[in-house]
Amino acid sequence: MLQIAALAAVTLCGVGGAWADDALKKVAPAAGDDFKTPIIANDLQPAEKGWRPGDPMRLDDGRLIFDAQERLRFESRENNFDFDCRGNALSITDDSYLLQRFRLGLRYQPDEWRNAYFQTQDSREIGSTRPDDPGFFGSEGDQNFALRQANLTVANFKECPFGVTAGRQELSYGDERLVGAFDWNNIGRVFDGFKFRFQQAHWNLEAFAVMPVSQYTKHFDVPDADDKFYGMYYQMDYLAPQVTEFYVLYRNKRDNDAGFPVGGYNLGTNKPGDQVGTQAGDYATLGARVKSVPGKLGPWDYGLEVAGQTGSVITDSVDTNLMNATTARKRLMAYAAHVMGGYTFQGKEKIRLGLEYDYASGDGNPGDGNSDSFQNLFPTNHKFYGYMDLFAWRNMQEGRFQFNITPVEKLVLQADYHAFWLADTSDAWFRANATTPVRGVGAGLTARDRAGNFAGQEIDFTATYPLAKWVKLHGGYSHFFAGQYLRNTGSAADADFFYLQTVFQF
Repeated sequence: MLQIAALAAVTLCGVGGAWADDALKKVAPAAGDDFKTPIIANDLQPAEKGWRPGDPMRLDDGRLIFDAQERLRFESRENNFDFDCRGNALSITDDSYLLQRFRLGLRYQPDEWRNAYFQTQDSREIGSTRPDDPGFFGSEGDQNFALRQANLTVANFKECPFGVTAGRQELSYGDERLVGAFDWNNIGRVFDGFKFRFQQAHWNLEAFAVMPVSQYTKHFDVPDADDKFYGMYYQMDYLAPQVTEFYVLYRNKRDNDAGFPVGGYNLGTNKPGDQVGTQAGDYATLGARVKSVPGKLGPWDYGLEVAGQTGSVITDSVDTNLMNATTARKRLMAYAAHVMGGYTFQGKEKIRLGLEYDYASGDGNPGDGNSDSFQNLFPTNHKFYGYMDLFAWRNMQEGRFQFNITPVEKLVLQADYHAFWLADTSDAWFRANATTPVRGVGAGLTARDRAGNFAGQEIDFTATYPLAKWVKLHGGYSHFFAGQYLRNTGSAADADFFYLQTVFQF
């Protein structure tokens, strides 16, 4: 695979080198944080003198670079999964525990064209009553020193507009509402495959062909050969106030395995397997995204993303007891939208007020031959729909108010208010992994149809403070106020979540 990557890049450069803008050789400045830099930095950095904690460790005149990260997060959750304070089978999810994750990476860049990266990861859930297997009862599970990344990039955008990365790698596009690394999770998400890039001074185009990696507790991580994911992502900054993006994503999934993040061993066995949950299907997602460049509009900022889906899904994870629900192929027509705006006041406190609205369609009739339930693909939902991870960008609508302030240097405080509704009560309420329903079969189709669609409200308070370049503290508290939908379909106790996280970075 790595030899193929190198050959592809050399061939493309030989054929298309004349297409490069002259401005590329001048390395045009990026429009903002959202306008991605090339796949790798082209300039080799010399070994630094007087290494300090927080700096990467460089050897061999900067060609060999080590990086390490240790993350510890204490979590305490109450009623997050069943909204029931009376005690039942899910009571093991009402618990306090420690999540530990260690990553060690090695980058080798012998010249300006080649860049190889390897990363291993060890992650543990300590002190929890949940199983060690990822995904069971919401567990993040244990994974002992797995190969997280192993890839080769061949690119030099000063000399050639084409670049390619092959191997096990992260994918991150836009705000990660559809495709992201899911870093909040203790294991994260990676893919096996190829990524190609055509780089110009003011625009770039990436294309990829990958398979998601199923990550197990006691088995070597392998790609899911029954889940093929392809895409093209175009980004440009010709419109000065914003970054503009267009994308086409195609997924061909032939099984019903949920894969990551709810994949793992079949509980109580030594055989690797996956939990049923994600709908098999064959569908395309077309979308566009714009986001303001910081500072271009003074104190104002904005963002917008819209996406539509067409194709088919093969199973319905909402009510598997419906006739032919697990085998019938359904026509998929779904859509989703996001809009936000904010204002930052002058002053050292950097006070920002923001408003946001999110919508994703739901399926109004799970028993017919059509599905309108938006498929959330491979997102990083933790950043958007409440820190308790109760919602995905699927069958939902949300209003959000955000307040940020920096009362003293480096200390960032944030308060969020969320109000949630289901787009359609005939569809399930899906958690942040976009596969696990809060109220699915157990709620009963009739009960859901008669329920009010107001799911509830969530408040999040978070604080971030870097003690030093190499260590950062982050903590928060969240409370969920149960809404009418929960009261109409079963237990409706409020829920609480508290966490405190420390990240050591070298």
